[in-house]
Amino acid sequence: MHLNDYQFKAEMYAEYKDPMYPFFGLAEEAGETLGVIAKSLRKRGVSGISGEVKGDMMNYVETKLSDELGDVLWMLSACCAELGITLQDIAEMNLTKLQIRQDAGAISDEDRR
Repeated sequence: MHLNDYQFKAEMYAEYKDPMYPFFGLAEEAGETLGVIAKSLRKRGVSGISGEVKGDMMNYVETKLSDELGDVLWMLSACCAELGITLQDIAEMNLTKLQIRQDAGAISDEDRR
């Protein structure tokens, strides 16, 4: 599926009155994503998402993270719609920005850790 196709279909589920709702919702969903990771770290005492996780627990964490990341995507899509831009626009602008940073030597292995 293409980003703009997703955005068009996702708009069918947009039922809110305040145009600021998706912006606040985006932060909330990002927090819920981090909450999944925090809870899994607390329960297992490991670092990293997949560090020492095995079997069913890893499947659970991956499923919960996928679910929350889907909510993040929906909220991002709604934010874009409120601004009159598309997810495709955002993706292309971001790749351009990343290329500029890489060309300037501003992206290194240390930045990825």
